Amino acid sequence: MSVDDDRLLLSASAEDVEMGSSGGRTILRNHGEGRYGTRLTLPSPGTWRVTVGDPVNMGRVHVVSSVVLVAQP
Repeated sequence: MSVDDDRLLLSASAEDVEMGSSGGRTILRNHGEGRYGTRLTLPSPGTWRVTVGDPVNMGRVHVVSSVVLVAQP
């Protein structure tokens, strides 16, 4: 993920779209120059909505989400 400001506290969370359960939340690591990254391990296969935002600056940073499919390896 890349943003204009590298001083944000970004976090990622996941929600199971079908069951409504939470997959947890993790803080994104700041790699400098507006680049952030993390690894989010989901507890089970299914359809998940992953959301990234800044819980501290909710009004200043727009939340971004995407639906992902997780399959059993």
